Parts: sequence; C-alpha cells; structure tokens
Amino acid sequence: MSIKSYMPQITERDKQLLDMIIKFKMVSYDMARELYQNKWAIYKRINKLVKDGMLKKVGRNHITLGQVGISFVNFEWYVNFEPLNNPTSKEMLYRWTKVVEIANREYIYPHFINCWDLKSETRKQGNEMSDKNKILGVARGYGIYKISKDTGMKTLSDLITNIREATSHNIYDFIVFCETPEKIRDFLQVVEQVGKLMNIRRLHILPYTESGLKIMDTIIGIPDWKDKVVKVVYSDGVKASSKNYAEYEWQGKEIYVGIDTDLIGKEIIKAEQSIRGNMNLEILCIRGQEERYKDLNLPVKTITMPEFLMAVGYKNNENRNEEE
Repeated sequence: MSIKSYMPQITERDKQLLDMIIKFKMVSYDMARELYQNKWAIYKRINKLVKDGMLKKVGRNHITLGQVGISFVNFEWYVNFEPLNNPTSKEMLYRWTKVVEIANREYIYPHFINCWDLKSETRKQGNEMSDKNKILGVARGYGIYKISKDTGMKTLSDLITNIREATSHNIYDFIVFCETPEKIRDFLQVVEQVGKLMNIRRLHILPYTESGLKIMDTIIGIPDWKDKVVKVVYSDGVKASSKNYAEYEWQGKEIYVGIDTDLIGKEIIKAEQSIRGNMNLEILCIRGQEERYKDLNLPVKTITMPEFLMAVGYKNNENRNEEE
C-alpha cells in the first residue's frame, strides 16, 4: 500500500493550517478559528483531522501534527517536522506565545524560521546553538529577541552573549524588543558596558508596542523602505551617500535614517564625530524618537508614524489572517 492510499483528503484551508503548524510547531484553536473563519465548522473539521491522524490535540487549547500529518508533510512537502518537547509545560507555552506574537504577522510570516527549527538546523551542521539562547527566530537574516518588563540586568548581559553566539551561526542583524522604556534604557546601559559589539552589523532596539512591531514589519518586509521614505520627506534630489556614517545626501547635506533605531549605525556616527568634530549630518526619525539621538547634538528631522507608514506603502494588517 502506498503512503498516498491512506492519506485523508485535505482542503486548501487545511493546507494553510498545516503550514501554520509547521511554522509554529503547534497552533491554538483561536488561530485555527481565524483561519477557517467559521466558529462551529472548525471543530467539526479539526475533530475529523484528529480522528484521521492528521492532527493531534495538545492539552485543551492547542493542536499539532499527528503521525499521519507528519508523514504527509514529509512525503508531499519534503518537510522534516520535529514536534516540541513538553509542549504543555509553562516554560514552553510562554516561549511559544512570544514566537507567535512576533511572527504571525503578514510581513514576517513568509520569512520566519522558528527558534526550534533554527537550533535543529545548527545541530545538523555540527555547530549546535545553545538551548539557553533566547532567540525567538530569524526572518530574512534578522535574529529576533524580546526583553520582558521583569528582565534583570544579569539576563540582559546574557542576552549579549546570546547575540554573540548567533553571529557564529551567520546571523549578523538583530531586532531586540523591549516591553518598557525602562528596559530599553537598561539594555542600552548593558551594551555600553560591554563596549564594541564585534561582528554585529545591525542592532535595532524597538519598543514592544504596535508601532515597534510595524517598524519591524517594515525592516523585514519592505527591503527598499528607506528609499521610499527619504523620497517622500526630502522630495527630489536625494541620492546615495558615499560616507560610511550616512545613507543619503540631499542638497549637500548628509542624511541618516534613524527610524529603525539601529544602535550600530549610531555608534558609527559617534566614532566619526570623535574624528571629524562637526558634521553636516541630519537625523531622520519618527516623532517621539528624538530623545534617542539627543547625545549626538545633530539636527533632527521627524516624520509622524502614520506619515511613515504611508510613505513606505505599509498594509495596515496587524495579523496575517485579517485579509483572508
């Protein structure tokens, strides 16, 4: 008997659900309900898929792939699915929730690799990432971390160690979310104490707010976003800068786009200031971000968040299922 002969028939919505489970290892019933858009039919459909072995219940509120489902994605999609260890444990559910909050977004989902698959891949390559590394996943080369409001200074120092370890796995760009302004300040203090961050190309420190998440969406999902926003703000005549501390030039003035709050870019500007002194450089940022650049003593031009999102062509769907 061939493997196809006992595979149940699945719909396009079923395939989307399987894809979501592969992406996140399991999904909640609420996530599945949003996908199927039918409160009652979903339970009937999921119960059938569970009975067929395509899905398996995890606790009371989640579902994952059953043995038939694991065989299906391996046979049909060439995906080697590894279930979570202890998926109902408090620690695992907390981590899974953070992963989903970050990645179940229209601009992130297609590019996202979860932390469990990332670590599995490094294991296969013989250079396994530590289980203590708190990375949530990678999207288009960006390693993503989140700092909760109750994170202590020791854990923040450990996060720097996590980021340094990630660079040994060819991850050089990072987004770090902080739940509160106090944690942003604490993390910046730790970074300052550490000194030069070797091998890190970009380090974006963003607030864990909807605005911060939309900036992440833009960084990852709209690669030419900086070109778009400077053309709107400065109109005609903008061109690429030849300076290492700026990105654009306009009417003889150098422009640095600080909307993504890249700590490495800011450090490059500081280093150049120590050599050059006064610089003909202007910072472009979101209104409300000015404080982050106060210590540079440079002119700052601002754009509101709605103006920024309009300039880059952001689709205002916070969750990827909203348009389905």
